[in-house]
Amino acid sequence: MKALTDIKLITLLIFIILSSGCSITPDLSQLDDISHPKQIVNFQMLGKIAVKTPYETKSASLFWRQNNSNYHLQLSTYLGIQVAEISGNKHKIKISADGEKYQSNDPEGLILSKIGWQIPIADLSNWIKGLHKGVVISKHPDGSAKKVLIRTSPTQEWVVDYLSYEKLHKVKLPSKIKCKHLDNTIILQINEWKNINQ
Repeated sequence: MKALTDIKLITLLIFIILSSGCSITPDLSQLDDISHPKQIVNFQMLGKIAVKTPYETKSASLFWRQNNSNYHLQLSTYLGIQVAEISGNKHKIKISADGEKYQSNDPEGLILSKIGWQIPIADLSNWIKGLHKGVVISKHPDGSAKKVLIRTSPTQEWVVDYLSYEKLHKVKLPSKIKCKHLDNTIILQINEWKNINQ
């Protein structure tokens, strides 16, 4: 009898665990009408970012909200303490960091001077969706871009490595990206996509 009771208890525990797993499955109905990343104009993304320069390596948790060409980023420590907030578009930017607020018409220049990171912020919003205007150097076995050479200005080139992808419903999106320009490297780990086109 005890063995039968144990089996029932184990079965119940497995059912509870499986039910719990199903309850946290993300709702992908928002992706029903999306078959290509270029159709995504609004999104929220949670992940991590690491930036390596010849002088230091820094990393942070990342929250990214995109609304058409407007972006809003929050960088925080692993303890959840916010270290910087960045918002803007291709033509202007605002940064809150170290208790101060800054703004400029040169987004990349302000990020470099106030945070110390060289990031092509306007381009990166497309790169994280797998969109680029570059030359594909190599591909994954399924044909998706693996290494891409992208010219962001007449004097600046980036090599973007799409290290892995994630299939969300009908669309495939990057889950890990490495972007390199000279001695500067950005690594993005994308953990979750939310509120796509909402």
